Amino acid sequence: MSWWRDRGGAGGNLAAAYVARAAPDGHTLLFTSYGNLIIAAAADLQLGFHPWRDLAPVGMIGPMTVVLLVRPDFPARTLQDFVRHVAARPGQVNFASVGFGSSYHLLVEQLAAYGRLNVTHVPYRGGAAAMTDFLGGWVQATLATWLFARPYIADGSARAIAVANGARAPVAPDLPTVAEAVPGASITEGLGIFAPAGTPAPIIAQLNATLQRIIRTPAMQVWLIENGVPPQPGPPEAFTTEMHPVADSLGRLLREANIRLE
Repeated sequence: MSWWRDRGGAGGNLAAAYVARAAPDGHTLLFTSYGNLIIAAAADLQLGFHPWRDLAPVGMIGPMTVVLLVRPDFPARTLQDFVRHVAARPGQVNFASVGFGSSYHLLVEQLAAYGRLNVTHVPYRGGAAAMTDFLGGWVQATLATWLFARPYIADGSARAIAVANGARAPVAPDLPTVAEAVPGASITEGLGIFAPAGTPAPIIAQLNATLQRIIRTPAMQVWLIENGVPPQPGPPEAFTTEMHPVADSLGRLLREANIRLE
């Protein structure tokens, strides 16, 4: 028998803390967006657990495609136009994020640090509130996952001009990455599964093998790609190899920009 329990709050960190304290027997797992874990490690947030010390990666499912959206009446229609528009009007473009300290907020900081682009950051409590004000015209730009943004792109109420991930997305291959205009500016968001630290290696291996089997099925591959999550199967070690350097880079940005996250 399997059980699913949604423990929302604090950007997923409440659920992560719960799993970090659970028995390392393979029966309690964390399914989450790993972007919040990377930020928690980069900022050394005091959450009652540390992502690298208290959680063991089981495996990545894949990155979540995040798109940079502007309103349909926004004068810039391409990423390069957006960069030029913002550069010529410092502080005049309102940019909504899902909250202070989120990966979306940190992209705003990267635009400022790496591209000298001064937008006005408007943090909201979650994506729904940010999208509501974006659609209402209170803010001119925002970020959203492809899955969340797709209906608004389809009906013309939002225009996607770039993806914020480090690589172009299979679901929207014609969209450039933000880093193509502002080198170094990108976010790392994706889905992964974690176990409590100390879970025996044979259990981790068995869980990973099951996850890989599911991800590699043709139907799941199609579903993931269509929903903006290009599959990224691999061993548990792949998470450490890929994500720890990202956390180190974010940590340097936080220190150099004097950004304190609580």
